[in-house]
Amino acid sequence: MLAPRSPWSLALLAALLPAGAAACEVVAGIRDIELATDAGNDDAGVGGGDGDAQVDADAPDGAVCHRGGAAASVVCDCSERIDTDRDGYFTCDVDPKKVDCDDSDAKVHPGAAEICNGKDDDCNGSTDDVPAQLHGSLSAPADAHWVAAGNAVLTASGATLTNDAVGQTGAVWWKTPYTFDAFDMNATFTIEAKPDGADGCAFGWVPGVTVPGIGAGNGYGLGGLGGYGVAIDTYQNAGEPPVPFLVVLGANASPYTIPNVRDGRPHTMRVQLVAGAVNVWIDTIQYVKHLAIPNYAPFTGYWGFAAGGGNAFEAHYVSDLMMSFPNGQGCRP
Repeated sequence: MLAPRSPWSLALLAALLPAGAAACEVVAGIRDIELATDAGNDDAGVGGGDGDAQVDADAPDGAVCHRGGAAASVVCDCSERIDTDRDGYFTCDVDPKKVDCDDSDAKVHPGAAEICNGKDDDCNGSTDDVPAQLHGSLSAPADAHWVAAGNAVLTASGATLTNDAVGQTGAVWWKTPYTFDAFDMNATFTIEAKPDGADGCAFGWVPGVTVPGIGAGNGYGLGGLGGYGVAIDTYQNAGEPPVPFLVVLGANASPYTIPNVRDGRPHTMRVQLVAGAVNVWIDTIQYVKHLAIPNYAPFTGYWGFAAGGGNAFEAHYVSDLMMSFPNGQGCRP
């Protein structure tokens, strides 16, 4: 039985219901009404039991009835089926709609757009989980998020990590800390063309509560900082393969053979972390595929690009560094 359209009282509503029907109550902010039929009705009710519920979308605000008769399973009762902010989502799960986690704000509900406002706008259990897309310019004037360390210098066209001189070590870091659970990094790097090179350059993500500075030069500028990295090695030590080669730092994996990128020309590197496994592309060709890092656990720290010469020397350059954190963190400064 549908609800009457005119204003009504609880007494009138009780008179309209057949004997044995669930009572109705007034709840502020409700936009529809459900009238429960007699529990002995022959029609199938909610949950497969006797008694069924009908909805009158045009019923006045403030009226709502319990769902189903005495024999029906209660999916959402009078006190729960509330939509105070009138966004179409309720304070309980009304299939197929999920629970509204904030019924006082119409902009907050399942499926809403997440924005940086200190709220869980889409009701997924996380606050301000906006995907991060970081691409601050390394060219002059450089983005204020970049910090140069050691011999690194921000130039008009990018960053010089090391010059062609002995003992050079340099790095550039994005100065805001992030949690490294999953990411996708892209960069353009250039290594001076020489018959004999220095140690090489690397992308790294390292732990810390402050910007890390530089590590050991014979560790691509990351040595001793902890964490992980993807390095282009350009100096052949005893027992190593011909250079240049690629190595994933912290993964206990063998070096990967790559083409000659020590040619003074720009090349691209892409590093992706997914569920503790690393993928690496050089010039759009994938060389590392789903390499699992042993016992990897997400941690908070900094990401950047570094280079080191050790006792040898060559120039290293990097530009167009881009990082994305698809799981969120886009609200960080």
